[in-house]
Parts: sequence; C-alpha cells; structure tokens
Amino acid sequence: TVKCAEKPRRIIIRQASVFPQGLGGLYSQFLTNSGGLREIPPLVGMVDIGYKDCNFSLLRDGEVDNNSSWSVPLGIHSVFTAAMPEISKEYDYELHDVDPAVIPSHYYDDLKEKLQHTINQYWPKQKFPVFSCGGGSYWIKLGEQVEEPVYANAQGFRKLANLKWI
Repeated sequence: TVKCAEKPRRIIIRQASVFPQGLGGLYSQFLTNSGGLREIPPLVGMVDIGYKDCNFSLLRDGEVDNNSSWSVPLGIHSVFTAAMPEISKEYDYELHDVDPAVIPSHYYDDLKEKLQHTINQYWPKQKFPVFSCGGGSYWIKLGEQVEEPVYANAQGFRKLANLKWI
C-alpha cells in the first residue's frame, strides 16, 4: 500500500523479473533505445565497478549465466579509504572526502589487481569481450568501458523494458 494524493493505494505486481545489477550495462551496450537488438557475442562479460562493491555478470548465448556471475565487496570506496591517511598526512589535515583525481594511481592499481585476480578465478580462460560500467570504471580500466558508464545500468534496464513490455 502506498499513499498517492493523500489516499492509500494498493499496488499489485503480477509478474516480476530479477536481473544482476551489472547486466544493465550490457543491455545499454547491446540494445537500441527503441528496444532493438544489436549483435551480442555468444559469450560476453560485464564488470560493474561501484562505490562499495563490484558486480561481475556473464551472458552466454544472450542468457544470464548465474554460475559465472557474482559480486565482491570491493569498490572505489576501498581506494578512498586506503588513500585517505596518506593524503591527510601530505596536507597535514584530516580529510573526510577527497577528489578521486588527487589519489595516487597505485591505490587504483591495487584495486584493479584485486579485481583482475577475482576475474581470473571465476573466468579462468577468459577469451571473450568484457565491458565495464559504474562510476569506478572511470578510474579502474577493466575491459571496454560502455558509453555513459555511471548511468549504463539504468539506461540498459530501460531499454530492456522497451524490448519486453512496451
């Protein structure tokens, strides 16, 4: 039940679909704005580098491969947390927030190495295209970055809705 115009309204959802979050980035890459389909490779991966986690999704023949899709609690926040003491010391001031551009590159390299290690564990013989999205993909380069990576998931799921329901 929700309130709409100060009156309680009941919403009934008869059908729902659940998708891995990072898959929206792939849909943004391979679906047109009108819901048309571009050619999708038989096997394609997506790395969604977020603030506090990273999601890895695999499409096999256009379908989600749940056995090869996963999340790890590593995101761009871990870079900020690790770099903050060094930057605070450098400026002799305790920082609570920092511009990502002033963080030394080795912190990003450390996270990229951890994420690449994770990819190597789950996709050991990776010989397929991998795309990246999420705000962290501006700083961590894993695969080819999709257009507008920060909004790619939302745009991709909108395109999917156009394909399936509109």
